[in-house]
Amino acid sequence: MKIGLPQGLLYHRYQVLWQVFLRELGFEVISSPPTNPAILARGMADAISECCLPAKICLGHVQSLLGNCDYILLPRFDNTGPDREFCERCRGIYDVARHTYREAPLVDYNLQAKGGPGEKQAFLDLAGTLGQSHWASRRAYKAARAAQEDFTEQKIRDQEQLLHERGLKILLAGQPYLCHDPYITGPIRRLVKEEGGRILYSDYFPLAACRQASQDLSPRLYWTLNQEILGAILLNRRNLSGAILLTAYPCSANALANEMALRKIKDLPMIHLVLDGLEGEAGLETRIESFMDLLQGARN
Repeated sequence: MKIGLPQGLLYHRYQVLWQVFLRELGFEVISSPPTNPAILARGMADAISECCLPAKICLGHVQSLLGNCDYILLPRFDNTGPDREFCERCRGIYDVARHTYREAPLVDYNLQAKGGPGEKQAFLDLAGTLGQSHWASRRAYKAARAAQEDFTEQKIRDQEQLLHERGLKILLAGQPYLCHDPYITGPIRRLVKEEGGRILYSDYFPLAACRQASQDLSPRLYWTLNQEILGAILLNRRNLSGAILLTAYPCSANALANEMALRKIKDLPMIHLVLDGLEGEAGLETRIESFMDLLQGARN
């Protein structure tokens, strides 16, 4: 049996966890292709205009898997614990996709650690839906959780080393589905590297510490991913040269959190980029070149 994973939204955070779990149960796992113009165009055509860019991209990835697998895993994320809420797109993308692509063989995975099944139970329920035994599912979850933790810890160690090396270090501050999508932020990363900068990612730091640090900026900041982004800036700003704040149009949570960062964090140079899916790079190139020139001047 073949299970498809759309490369959208929280895939960029939990792909190892999902892939290892399914493979341990004996399933063949395929991922949709990396985001490209065709996938983006499909998602934009099928989504309502009010959808944010990452949700449109995710729909394009779901559509690209139709007819290529037996099931598609598109998790419904509510929260991962008290005060660790995910945005409405992560909660609702399953239902949006189910009603947009009625022929899509979506399989249920519902994560609601506060007031519902926790991560482990959500995986056991998923495996039961796929006809797997309870004990095989428990073993698969244990292996998958260990693999995800090893992957995450290695990323944190590698980035911690980079953080203390010399050179221009630029933090890409945004949700994983923005920072790691090759089509959406690939040009940003390329331009920074061409200007002599090295990229760090806001989700490759100890996230519990980042969430705690964000309370110094705002104890009422709601969404857990925004807490982690702002906390990463606060904890590491003395070792960074600058930060690029990312907002996916028309995400109000990102817009609010990034405006807060620009107003309240005064000891780190930052620019704010709004990503809308348009393909022209001229304006982006000008802004990043200017930003990097300023950082080079301050360094000299």
